[in-house]
Formats: sequence, C-alpha cells, structure tokens
Amino acid sequence: MLKVSLGRRLKQWVKQERSVPLAAAGVTGIVIILRMIGMLQSSELAALDQLFRLRPPEPPDDRIVIVEINETNLRQVGQWPLPDRVMAQLLRKVNTYQPRAIGLDIYRDLPVEPGYAEFVKAAQSIPNLVGIQRLKDDSSIGVAPPPALSQQQVGFNNVVVDADGKVRRSLLYWHVEGDAYTSFALQLALLYLQPEKITPQPSANHPDYLQLNQGVFPMFKPYDGGYVGADSSGYQTIANLRRPGGFRTVSIADILADRVPAEWLRDRIIIIGSRAPSLEDVFYTPYSGGHLGAAQPIFGVELQASFISQILSAAFDGRPTIGVWWEPVEWLWILGWSSIGAVVVWQVRSPGSTNNSTTVPGMGAVTSAR
Repeated sequence: MLKVSLGRRLKQWVKQERSVPLAAAGVTGIVIILRMIGMLQSSELAALDQLFRLRPPEPPDDRIVIVEINETNLRQVGQWPLPDRVMAQLLRKVNTYQPRAIGLDIYRDLPVEPGYAEFVKAAQSIPNLVGIQRLKDDSSIGVAPPPALSQQQVGFNNVVVDADGKVRRSLLYWHVEGDAYTSFALQLALLYLQPEKITPQPSANHPDYLQLNQGVFPMFKPYDGGYVGADSSGYQTIANLRRPGGFRTVSIADILADRVPAEWLRDRIIIIGSRAPSLEDVFYTPYSGGHLGAAQPIFGVELQASFISQILSAAFDGRPTIGVWWEPVEWLWILGWSSIGAVVVWQVRSPGSTNNSTTVPGMGAVTSAR
C-alpha cells in the first residue's frame, strides 16, 4: 500500500488529465446558460414537486377547521350563491363557538336575497370576521369586498399560478395603484396571533422580510430557485404547502344542526368555503399528481387553509419556510456535480481502471494499491 497525499495526487491528476477540469467547466457553463434562458425551469419545478410528494406526512393542523359547502348542501338549499339569510344563520352559529377568527372564503359583494339585512347585521356584529375580495389583475377586473365589512376585515384571495397551472407561491401583501392590501390568509393568521402578542416585525437580518415570532418569510425574487424572470409583484413567498386532507372539515349542515363538538371550533380559525366540484373553485399544486394518473386539484378553501397553516407553523412551530441559495452558490453546486461527473467518466475511460484502485480527487480517497 502506498499512501499518497490528496494535494499531491490532485496536482498529478490535473497535469495528466487537463481535459477533465475543462470538461467540468464546459458542462457547468452550458447548464448555467440553459437555466438562465429558462430551458430547465419546467424540469426544476417538476423536481421540486417530486420532493414535496416524497416528504413524510405531517399531522393535521388542528388550529384550522374548514366549514364546507358541498353538493348536498347546495341541493338542500336549492340555490347558489347561498341566500344571505342562510349565511347570517351560519355566521351567528359559528360565532357561538368562540373561534379566534372566522374567514368567509365566498364572494359577497352583492346582496343575495332574502335576508340581506340579517347578513349585514350578523357580519357587523363579529369583529373577528374576515371576508374576501379579488384585486384587479391582468386576468380579472376584480371582485369587491362585502360592503358590510370594514377594510380591516377584508383580505384578497388572489393566487399566483405558474405557467404549468400549479400554485407554488403565496401572496402576503400586494400593492395596487399605490394602495397596500393584505392577503386573506395573513389577515386570519394575524387575528390568531393577536392573543399571543405576536405582531408583524421586520427581520433583523433582512429588514425587507416579514417576521412573525420565529418565522421569517423570504421575499420571492424573479430568479429564485428554478424560476427564470418570474412575476414577483407584491410580497410573494414560496409556499410550503401541506398535503390535501390536512385539516378537519365539517359541513354547514353539521354546524346549523349542532352536530359539531364545541372543542373542535373553540379558539380555532374557522374558514367557510366551497368544496362542491360543480362550483369549480379548484387549484393544482405540487401534490396534484405525479407521472401516473390524472392530476387531482384541491379546493380553494383548502389552499387558503394551507397558506394560513404555513404562517402559523413558521411562527409557532419553527417549521421552515422555503428559501433558495444565492445564485453564485448555485453555480458552485453545479460545478461540483459537473466535476464529479467528469471524474467518473475519466475513471471509466482511463487505461487500467478495471484493474487498479485509483485515488480520485474530490472523492475522499487517499490510498492507492497495486
């Protein structure tokens, strides 16, 4: 056995095989160029999706409960949107359970008689109620918030959809014509955090980033991760979504008939929304499907619940938000793997490689045997 220092072996290897580092540098350059022009974006996002699907299941987040409007409810009531009288009854009943926050993930910009006066009275009597609006964007003229609610009780429910139709990012804030708006998910999360004395703060290390207790939310940039020139308007962050089915769900019929245990709802965030397929309030996420079978969407109310859960889990549980490397670090990562690939090819193609055990720089070996 002849022990050879790694540094000496490296010099000998570079001197004899100059083509290997040149090949590694060339491959690195090609990969970086392909990334910069967007040729690898779909592949990298697909790889991110696969990593999400490979994660072990997390326990359900019992801080959030979904009150669903399903197909059976629609048949029982006989109309959509649900009449204001039904919505008023539902809000009053949910409020008796003393939740920390109630989110109404249904557009109520116009009266739906009968019962509009009842709805207004009920909505205005619940200070921890948050409704939705859709802000004007390139694809929509927007939907106004419920007139019965103050601006502090409204959050936008716009979502960012990637070119392949999947939601991988969430919005916390958005500016339209100089006015700042807060998302539906963040409004509800902040209501939940109020009793814990947790308020929005700038991060100590990144003053532009939002911090809530333990959780820091990196601001998405156009070239983060596998993205190339993505729209980064507003305050976006890469969504750390939960698997579908991660929240307790009850129907409006169960609520109105008092069939729900009070402890399920007390001190929770209650989100009221549609889970009726006929209403087509659905979105695709990294969990929506792999290479086999049809992609399965999730309902919009579940997506909003997942956004809220991400905020609460980061603030309370230290669940990590998804960050990205600084771009030069990504280049070094690519160079490292290109170098390993070049070394492997050199090993396979070098004379006598099948008969000798050879020291390979970068692989950690320091002995050579003949």
